[in-house]
Amino acid sequence: MLFLALGALVFVLDQGAKWYVSTALVPGAAVALVPGLLSFVRVDNPGAAFGLGRGQPFLLILAGALALVAAVFLAWRRRREPWWQTALGIGAGGALSNLVDRLTRGFILDFIDLGFWPVFNLADLAVVVAVALIIWRLWAEQGGVGGCL
Repeated sequence: MLFLALGALVFVLDQGAKWYVSTALVPGAAVALVPGLLSFVRVDNPGAAFGLGRGQPFLLILAGALALVAAVFLAWRRRREPWWQTALGIGAGGALSNLVDRLTRGFILDFIDLGFWPVFNLADLAVVVAVALIIWRLWAEQGGVGGCL
């Protein structure tokens, strides 16, 4: 249940933010939220992270679908472990939201601009956080950080 709730929350937040950005901004338009630090800028990204994979929509859709299936499978295998349900739910929500973008828009709508990093969205952030949590947890389970987790 935690897996589904967190996945749905990430999905709804990301899709809601993308809806707002798609209705409020034309591609390339920007709104400074914190001048010099944080802006919303609409970028219609046909590729993956850092613009990789442009011109490969089938492979990007397949990769997103496989990531989502893997998250669901692992969440089922670790269904009695809330920590894993949390990390996998966050990641699955992000993967699903970007997959829906690819299938419905033909691109990913990115909008968070920090100025020093490529523009990204909430789904991307969720996937990165989930992967970092999973790596940290696996490291801790192998005795990293003195096995403190």
